[in-house]
Amino acid sequence: MPTDESAAADQQTCSDTYIRSLEEKTAHALERLGGIGAAASAFHFCPSCGSPKLYSVRSRMWKCPTCGFEYFHNVATAAGIIVESKGTILVLRRHKDPMKGRFALPGGFVEPGERAEDAALRECYEEIGWSPSHINFLATFPNVYQYQGIPYATCDVYFFSRGNIIDVEDFHLDPEESDSLQFVHATAIPWAEIAFESTVRALRYFLLHESIGIPPRMPDFDAIE
Repeated sequence: MPTDESAAADQQTCSDTYIRSLEEKTAHALERLGGIGAAASAFHFCPSCGSPKLYSVRSRMWKCPTCGFEYFHNVATAAGIIVESKGTILVLRRHKDPMKGRFALPGGFVEPGERAEDAALRECYEEIGWSPSHINFLATFPNVYQYQGIPYATCDVYFFSRGNIIDVEDFHLDPEESDSLQFVHATAIPWAEIAFESTVRALRYFLLHESIGIPPRMPDFDAIE
């Protein structure tokens, strides 16, 4: 019969194995998304003292041996909403890079001090002049957002809103953000033209649970690859 000490040791081993597996999956996901290696060339001089000796550590942080300055290239948070109306889903055609001309969901980056759900609603209203009265959490997926040659690793938080009775005439599109918007049926989603992989995964995860009639639950790390 296992003792309390052996049980604790087994639990620690399982925990260590689980963490290692997550680290491997994280590295795989980042590599598949294109990585953030290009960020290493973002800075050539120390922002604090001007020294040219500033160097990058795995494109995750920068260190200056001259003055001790450290800067971390941390993961940014973005939030988006899957808006469903009469069995169709709202998509926007992006007006600007990255991924100009491709389809995306209403959403954007979370501001300092802002909750993800508030950011999703704010971005939705800013982009189309409307936001749903209720949203529910769906899932989070990693992404790499390329902007002006610098890759930003992001954690994209997705929400969904069902049962809306709206048409495209109800929206006021921000022309600086999107060129057009439309509702598409689940069978007609232009998968090859979706801007970001995280959006593809979120849509597929949402539709999977819609099809089997089960409310979305937390997906496995590598779900909907």
